[in-house]
Amino acid sequence: MIISLGSIGFGLMWGWLLGLVMRGKGKRPLTTTVALLIATTILAATHFGFGALPALIRFLIAAFLALVIHIGWLQRLQNINH
Repeated sequence: MIISLGSIGFGLMWGWLLGLVMRGKGKRPLTTTVALLIATTILAATHFGFGALPALIRFLIAAFLALVIHIGWLQRLQNINH
């Protein structure tokens, strides 16, 4: 139970951070985002261990949902300001 909650919380945090990186004004935001996604997946795999595949899946789902919510939130903010 603790591993499940930790993996979901970890995924929500990383998904939100990826959303912050994606809106950055760097020269290559797509490259940075892809690199962070790969690094995050590797980090999650090593953190939760390869024996805890359900925790890794929960992490990836939570990260994806947080990223989608963050992008939607940013788009709503931009629509309000324009």
